[in-house]
Amino acid sequence: MAGTNAQIGTASAATKSQRRAMLAEFWYYFSQNRGAVIGLYVFVAIVIVAVLAPLIAP
Repeated sequence: MAGTNAQIGTASAATKSQRRAMLAEFWYYFSQNRGAVIGLYVFVAIVIVAVLAPLIAP
C-alpha cells in the first residue's frame, strides 16, 4: 500500500510540473501578443470597476 501512495505522489508531482510548464509556455506566447495583453488590461479594469461599483456610485 505504501508503494501505491508513493507512485501517486510521484505522478501528481509530475502533473504539477507539466502544468507549470504549460502555463509558462502559455504566458510566454500570450505576452508576445500585444492585443491580448491590452484586452487583459481592459478586462481587469472592468472587473475592478464592477467590484467597486457600490463604492463609486452609492
